[in-house]
Amino acid sequence: MTQLVEVFGFVSVILRGCTLALQTLAMGGVVFALFLLRARDAAVELAIRRWALALAVTQVFFVAVDSAVLMGTAGLPVGGLVGAHYFLAGCVTIAGSLMLAARPAGSIMLLPALMIFSGTLATSHAMARLDNRLALGIFTLLHQVATAVW
Repeated sequence: MTQLVEVFGFVSVILRGCTLALQTLAMGGVVFALFLLRARDAAVELAIRRWALALAVTQVFFVAVDSAVLMGTAGLPVGGLVGAHYFLAGCVTIAGSLMLAARPAGSIMLLPALMIFSGTLATSHAMARLDNRLALGIFTLLHQVATAVW
């Protein structure tokens, strides 16, 4: 456990970077599939599925590492973590990613896309602020959506 705590900061940054990159790829694929393609494309759908699945796996690791560190350092039981903000946000992102991986076609992709964006937004620096949280959250969301569209 001591080694995990020592490398937690590094692992956390790597997993957050992977989350944002995979979110951008998956959401960019959704935007491309919904607004630019004239017909369904199996290759695009496969890419979206892979990115969404990789995002789900990354989030599982992210939640697991955060939970292991909290349980090891604060002595919290698993039941005490289930209602934590990071845990719920991670679960929303995982659920949206798995939904997107299961069926990346048509306008149905918008619901999991919103779930993914809301889950990652909930764990952003903007939402961690005590002041101007709403305005910063809106700008963060616009930034993430613009990155995916770009």
